[in-house]
Amino acid sequence: MIQLHAGVAKVNITPPIGTHLQGYVRGTPSVGVLDDLHARAMVFDNGETKVALIAADLIGLDEPSVKRIRRMVRATTGIAEGNVMIACSHTHCAQAMMNLCQWSDPPNLHTVLETERKLAGAVALAAQHLQPVKLAYGEGTMDYNINRRRPDLPGTPMLPNPDGVVDRRVKVLRVQAEGQSDPLAVIFLYACHATALSAIPFISSEHPGMACEFIERAYDGATTAFYLQGCAGDVRPNITNDEGRFRGGTPEEVKRLGRRLGAEVVRVCETLTGGDRPAAYSESGVLRVASKRVRLPLAQLPTAADLRRILRESQTAYERGWAQHVLNQLRNGKLPTHESAEVQALRVGDQLFIGLPGEPMTELGWRIEERLTPLSRSAGEGAEGRAFILGFANMNVGYLCTAASYAEGGYEPTTSYRAYTRPAPFTPQVERLIVNAAASVVQKTFDTA
Repeated sequence: MIQLHAGVAKVNITPPIGTHLQGYVRGTPSVGVLDDLHARAMVFDNGETKVALIAADLIGLDEPSVKRIRRMVRATTGIAEGNVMIACSHTHCAQAMMNLCQWSDPPNLHTVLETERKLAGAVALAAQHLQPVKLAYGEGTMDYNINRRRPDLPGTPMLPNPDGVVDRRVKVLRVQAEGQSDPLAVIFLYACHATALSAIPFISSEHPGMACEFIERAYDGATTAFYLQGCAGDVRPNITNDEGRFRGGTPEEVKRLGRRLGAEVVRVCETLTGGDRPAAYSESGVLRVASKRVRLPLAQLPTAADLRRILRESQTAYERGWAQHVLNQLRNGKLPTHESAEVQALRVGDQLFIGLPGEPMTELGWRIEERLTPLSRSAGEGAEGRAFILGFANMNVGYLCTAASYAEGGYEPTTSYRAYTRPAPFTPQVERLIVNAAASVVQKTFDTA
């Protein structure tokens, strides 16, 4: 049997105070640090193939950043560029990394490049400390996420929807080094927007990073915790005011969320070993990678007259900034008709990591799991339940919505494209294209000899 080896590393990526943050249109720079940001890297090696997984306390990345990071990883470790998956937690309190709303919260090129170097450097450090490992998978639950769309109300406002779809599973992978009692690493996935703090001007890893810190402290620093953001495009933390509307949580409330999530991960992790029954470890050394480019079509593009009207009539600098940006593209003949994005799959032993390039809605992730069921049964692997389907992977092209949501309307399918400086929303075909691409790349990881 092929032996799987792994190494881990963790580096601090906290930017200087005064750096513009991203995730809300703040218009002003950060004024302090609530908690540090980190990038955690894991390298898997089976003697034939090497892959790297990076989990970063960032909102997301543009594709040029992904390409630069992958090139640096290849140069320092020899890991093929296509064998690197970069997963962002989607915290809305980290440095601006993408060219979004650049008229109000611009990324600083020096900060962007330095952050990229740190992410690549974490992989180089991890690659220096490989050791034999085995894997164990388990699941828990956490209930502080809630659907944020109300299609039963006019315009589908962003309000708590206790009857809306939500995935409360916490998927946990224990990476155990030989001869050690504590795990080398814990990889976990939970679907919940990292927006508990709302638009404060402070740097923070939000509830995902706080959960990681809790887990690492629980194991006295012997473990590195990796948070993977799930299909959280339409869910967020359930923190509300007396009127039942969403509000920003206090730092203490957000720490409590992180502790709750972290404690559940530790609980699940501890059920995977020890006690009266042997651990259900998989010692498979399979490492396979596949990816696919997918063209995501845009709906009808605005005309110059449409954009000039918005510039004349809009009362918001945000909307006028978007209109001017798109008008400039139109005048330069560079108005895109589609977005090209990458869907990637890593198969590590019996575990699947499926990286989606944006903010997928919950049901989109479920559609992918449904497509994996016949594949996993034929392969005898049980892949559909074990799959970590994560958003904000490698690049963030915006909301990936279900076809049904376009008729409902609301922020995600019909207006969020402006935050991503796109001239028009995606079409409802995006659901089918993303689900098919995910099924295709997973199939390739089973077909590879």
